Amino acid sequence: MSIVGNDALQIAVEQNHHLDAGSILNHLNQEVSKKLHQSDDEHSVKDGMDIALGIIHKKTLELQFAGAYNPLYIVRNKHLQELKGDPFAIGMFVGEEARPFTNNTFQLEKGDMIYAFSDGYADQFGGPKGKKFKYKPFKQMLMDHSAKSAEEQKLVIEKQLDNWMQWPEKPIEEKIDDICILGIRV
Repeated sequence: MSIVGNDALQIAVEQNHHLDAGSILNHLNQEVSKKLHQSDDEHSVKDGMDIALGIIHKKTLELQFAGAYNPLYIVRNKHLQELKGDPFAIGMFVGEEARPFTNNTFQLEKGDMIYAFSDGYADQFGGPKGKKFKYKPFKQMLMDHSAKSAEEQKLVIEKQLDNWMQWPEKPIEEKIDDICILGIRV
């Protein structure tokens, strides 16, 4: 799915570089469905892709964002603003009309931190009860450390995950999913 999605995203961006983020995801959705030959029949691939897509206009610092399940976090002065993605994935409209993706806009300021991420970190099992890490502590960690350099943030994020997975009373938990976190300082 990642390879098909990447190829389709390249086509969507190259052919529609003047469109907003929501329109690019709409185009991506069409391309993925075509490439996977998705239909109602039992032989079609019924798989979806989550994505967070942001476009930053360098001169105005306006951010456009569209997401398929995935949100985008913006931290300014240790306060987190969440831009929510739509509650559906790319390529999952088998037998129904595709719903359009929402194009969100946000005015960035110099010094803001933008975070895009997969669900792997929040879904990782560990801690004293072997539960998922979850999004509330993930958000708090990002807010608490957003003023640090990228390298310092990376070390904090890795250490927090290691501590969570190696809780003293439990054996080391195995990673259950991919973990990807992208941070951008404006």
